[in-house]
Amino acid sequence: MNYIGYKIKKIRELKGLSQGYMAKQMNIEQPQYSRIEQSDDKISAKYLEAIAAIFEMKMDDIIHFDEKVIFNISNHNNHLEKGVVYQNGMEHEILLKQIQDKDKKIQDLMLENYKLKEKLKKKSALPLRNSK
Repeated sequence: MNYIGYKIKKIRELKGLSQGYMAKQMNIEQPQYSRIEQSDDKISAKYLEAIAAIFEMKMDDIIHFDEKVIFNISNHNNHLEKGVVYQNGMEHEILLKQIQDKDKKIQDLMLENYKLKEKLKKKSALPLRNSK
């Protein structure tokens, strides 16, 4: 399906925007915006330009949008870790937790390193024993 309205709808959904939001940004009523998404192949340049600005995209990128490419990128970005597939939203939280855990481990190791250095200083300060 290569209809411009369908492409606009898919991009809007991927960006998590509502028809009401789009209509408000374009200073039109929601039913009018809905008709844009239902259009087969005709859209005014004025509306396409406004939609591109809201999407922060080039008009040409909207015209040539292919949801299959997005689907393939999305599948590629999911990854397997310890047998569990993490997706976009959860991935950020999981990575943040991993970073916090690593930071804690680094602090623990730095403290252990400091204590070992202090022990070594004390031992090296002791007089050497003569073994006979």
